[in-house]
Amino acid sequence: GLDVNQMYDIVKGAAGNSWMFCDRGRRMIDTPDKVMSALAIFIKDMDIVYSESKRLQCPTPLASAALQQFISGASLGLAREDDSSVVKVYETL
Repeated sequence: GLDVNQMYDIVKGAAGNSWMFCDRGRRMIDTPDKVMSALAIFIKDMDIVYSESKRLQCPTPLASAALQQFISGASLGLAREDDSSVVKVYETL
């Protein structure tokens, strides 16, 4: 399989790097000791984005897809876990 640490290091050193990638990517690999931002907060915030995009009739396909993954995480019992735990949704596929 894919060596996630090597992939993290490659992206971290490339143009695709960002603060968010470094922060959440590391926490996806190394399960955090404490919750920095609960998955439930992302559901609330992304639902606001979704509702406003619907009201404005402005499609937001990536935000809508992300919201569905966050909701899937909550359905797995991850709502109170760190938002980086959303990676577990993909691990269950």
